[in-house]
Formats: sequence, structure tokens, C-alpha cells
Amino acid sequence: MIIAGKRFNAITLCQLPGPGFDPAVISPVEQLHRFSLIKSNITHFTRDFPTVKHLQILNMTRLMLENLSLTLFRNLTDLRTIDLSYNRLTFFDSTVVEWNHHLQHIYLRGNIFDCDLDKFSWTLDKNNGSFASKVVDLTEMECGNENYPQKPVIKVMRYLKTLEIECPVLPGGMCNCTLDKVVRSPKSKYHIPIITVDCSFRGIKNLFTSIPRNTTTLNLSGNKISDLSPLAIGQAYSSVFDIYLDDNLIRSVDVLEGANWIKNFRVLSLRDNDIKMLPTYAFDNAFEKNRYALEIYLGNNPWICDCHFTPGFKELLLKYRTLIRDINDIRCAEQENDQNSLKLIRDLSLNSICREPRTLLMSPVDSINLILFLLILFIIIKLMYDYWIYKATGKLPWIATKLP
Repeated sequence: MIIAGKRFNAITLCQLPGPGFDPAVISPVEQLHRFSLIKSNITHFTRDFPTVKHLQILNMTRLMLENLSLTLFRNLTDLRTIDLSYNRLTFFDSTVVEWNHHLQHIYLRGNIFDCDLDKFSWTLDKNNGSFASKVVDLTEMECGNENYPQKPVIKVMRYLKTLEIECPVLPGGMCNCTLDKVVRSPKSKYHIPIITVDCSFRGIKNLFTSIPRNTTTLNLSGNKISDLSPLAIGQAYSSVFDIYLDDNLIRSVDVLEGANWIKNFRVLSLRDNDIKMLPTYAFDNAFEKNRYALEIYLGNNPWICDCHFTPGFKELLLKYRTLIRDINDIRCAEQENDQNSLKLIRDLSLNSICREPRTLLMSPVDSINLILFLLILFIIIKLMYDYWIYKATGKLPWIATKLP
């Protein structure tokens, strides 16, 4: 392509086949003030732009550009405006235009940016004269990631920056905090971050009193936690829907009785702890009111199997068997000389749970009642015998002769 005419002030090229474009075609146009390359299948430039000392406005919209050379614009020293909107750029920062000291306006909306904090932290710089202050459509830039499709870049960066600051740092190592998704609230125009905090196997002894805001999934497996009180009463956990507490030192879940959290959770995992029993009525009531519950895990705990607790617990397991995903791992505690040791609680019969001990044939109360019955029977028989002797012989009973 050859452009003839050195005195053109503005040039617009469109509908070019691509995929490459050679910017050298504009070098003969010495008075060029504005150059537009639009609506074409251009994916890349074959070389850097030549020196065109009067060029101030560069419009490259609705192309198919995926990346830009860091030196692409270095010869355009008088450039004031760059429009790169509606391309396929995944990354853009100040290094691309560091030679363009007169640059005032940049347009970037309509691209599919890879929203990573390391790449786009510059969007959070609010200072006058900053690179972000030159991006006219900063609030219209959108992410193209699978996790944040069509979500505002600047909002995602704010969430990521806040998460980086609030992510717990522990002696056993920093937790892994991730922004899984950003969704739009069904009740408003606001966005809601979906955050996962993974603090598994960090030697934690107590539940956190505070966690990153908007945490929805919390993994605390493989620690030394024994007290669940913060989960029951702490406001920090109000947004946590999924919690994994496997392989800890939890012995009791009674503190969750009546707690708001137990009525709103989505996933509760308590596998491999030291839980022997739980308040079945309270949990039944909570599960019944919970519209969000999807998964419950209670397996590999040393459950008590007796006539007081187990019938109600078994009923709870069967009632919510679609929620309790590891029902086949919920067994009686291992005990010697107990025929129910390690048996599946769901399969236990009432007779096997509430049987009397084999070595005890009669309870103490029954024994006393039997003795009293035999004594009364003996007295009645003795009275009848003495009466018969008296009628037959006129002889009084022995005890009567001794009375004064």
C-alpha cells in the first residue's frame, strides 16, 4: 500500500484484509495530524510507527489487535490521543506509551483484558497526571477472564487489592486468598465478589475473629481448632456459606445450636474430628429452615451409639440423606466388646441400640420388687396355715403365745 500526497492532514483506512499492517505507509505524509485505521482484520503491526512529527491523534478502533510492541509508538513524540477501543487486547500499561510525553487521552474500552492485579494495578492510581488519569474510559474497561467476564476492570482490581491486604498472614504461612468470581447482585446494580480463603494445614488453634470481607468459602482443614464459638456469634462469618473444618480437634458443635449461621450455610464439612454427639433436635430444626444447604459431611467421627442419642441421630441422617454426602462414613465409635463397634449408624436397628447388657438379667429395682412379693406371699400363706391349725386343734400360733 502506498499513500501519495505529503500534505494530507488526516487519513482514514478501513476494511483492510490484514492480518498485518505496515505503519511505514504513512511516513511520506509529513503534515499528517490524524491517522485512523478502523474496522479491519488487522491483528498486528509489522514494524514500529515511523517518525511523523505532526501526528497527534491515532485512532485504531475495531481491529483485531491482541498485543502491542512496547516500542510501537516511540517515534510519535507529539502524540496526544490514542484510541485502541474495541480490539482484543488482554494487556496494556504505561510502558507502551512511555516515550509519548505529550499524551493526554487514551481510550481502551471494548477489549478483553486479563484482569490480574500485577498487570492492572495502575488503574487504582488516582493521582493527577498518573497513567490512569489519562485513560478517558477507565470505568468502561472490562475483564475478559473466565471468572470475571464483562466485569469492570477497576472494580475487580479494587477487590483484588483489598483481598491482598486482608488475606491472613500466619506463622505457618500466608493463607491462599482468591477472587473466584464477581457477580451482579440480583436486587441491585452493585457487584458482589465471591472469595475463597484457604488456610488449611497452617497450625491454627482458634477460629479467626476477622476474615477478608465478602469471604464465601473458608477452608480450615488440617488445623488444631476445637472451639466453634466465633462461627456461632461472630459477624465476620455472616457471608461465609461454605466452611471446611475437616481434620481438626472439634469435640462439640453445641455452640451452633440456635446460631443464624447454621440456618444459612451451603456447605458444612466436619469430617475426621472428635465429635461424639450433637443436638439432633436443634440441627433438624436448623436444616429444615435452611433453604441454601447443599452438602453436609460428618463422617469419620467417633459417634456414640446408645439408646439415648442414636435413634434420633439415625432419624436425622435418614431425613437429610440427600444433603449428608458421606452418610456411609458415619459409624459408631470403635469399642471393644461392643457389637455395634464401627457399624454404619444408618443400618442400626432399634433393638441393637437399646438392648440390655447380657450380664445383667434383672435390674436392682426389679430384684427388690420380687423379694417384697415373695415376703408378702409367705406372710399370707403362713397366716392361712395358722388359721387352719387353730380351727382344727384350737392351738394358737406360736407367736400369739408369747404376746403379753
